[in-house]
Amino acid sequence: EMKPGEKTLAICFKAKIAGEVVQVPSDQIENAVYPRYLMEKKPLEIDLTSLPDAEDENSWTVGMKMISEALAKYYHPGVASGTIGHVSIFGLAPISLLMFLGNQLSNKVTTDLYQRHRSPEGWAWKTDGDTVKYKTQLLEPGDDKTKVAVVLSLSGPTSLESLPEDVRNHYSVYEITLDGITPNTGFLRKKEDLAGFQVAYQNLLGEIRSVHGAVGEVILFPAVPAPVAILCGRELLKKVHPAMKVYDLNKKKGGFSHILTIN
Repeated sequence: EMKPGEKTLAICFKAKIAGEVVQVPSDQIENAVYPRYLMEKKPLEIDLTSLPDAEDENSWTVGMKMISEALAKYYHPGVASGTIGHVSIFGLAPISLLMFLGNQLSNKVTTDLYQRHRSPEGWAWKTDGDTVKYKTQLLEPGDDKTKVAVVLSLSGPTSLESLPEDVRNHYSVYEITLDGITPNTGFLRKKEDLAGFQVAYQNLLGEIRSVHGAVGEVILFPAVPAPVAILCGRELLKKVHPAMKVYDLNKKKGGFSHILTIN
C-alpha cells in the first residue's frame, strides 16, 4: 500500500536537557508519521548529547556548528536534488538550539513537526479534545520604537518583572500566551494546536513590522515546547524578518541571559 509520495525523511535531534537525554524509539517514529513511511531505515540523527553543560557558552557555538554540518551533509543536498520531498522532525533539546535547527531548515520542502506526549507516551498527534487558542497582547509600550521584545508564555508563565531591567524600561514588550487556560507543559496535543500558534506568530511578526518598521533585531524570551521552538526559527525569512536574540532563564546567574542569535 506504500506510495512514493508518502515517504518522509525523519530527522531526530537530541541534546541534553538539564543533564538528561530522552531517546526517540523507532517504533514511535513510525507510528507518528503513519500513513507516511520512512525513506531511510534509520532517521537522520543529529546527536549533541556529547556536548558539555549547555550553560557553557562555548557549547552553544559548537552545537550550532554540529547542526549546520549535519544538515549540509545530507539534508540540504537531498532537498536541492529533489530526493527529499517531505521531512518529519523529532526534537528534544534546549529551546535555543531547537530554534537554530528550525532556522536552518528549508522552506522549499513540506515539513511536519512532532511533540513528545507523556500520557500515553508517544509522538503521534492526538485527535480528541478542544483545540488551543492563543492571544497576543502588548505588555509594555516602551519608550524607544526601535526596541522590541517578545515573550512566549506557553509552557509556563513569564512575568514582565522577571525580564532584564533594560527591557522593562525601554522596550515594547509583546506576549503570545494561551487564551483561557494557564500556560502548562502539556497544552500542545493536536496538530491544529501547532498550526494555531504559527498563525499567531506570523501575525505578531507582521504587527511588529507595521508598528515599528524594519527593526534589525527582536529580543525573544521563549517558554515553549520543542515543536514551537523549531517553528519559531523556521518561520523567519532572512530578508524579511528581524534577527531573533534568544534569551534563556539561567537560575545559576539569577535571571535571563542571551544565548544565541538566529536569522
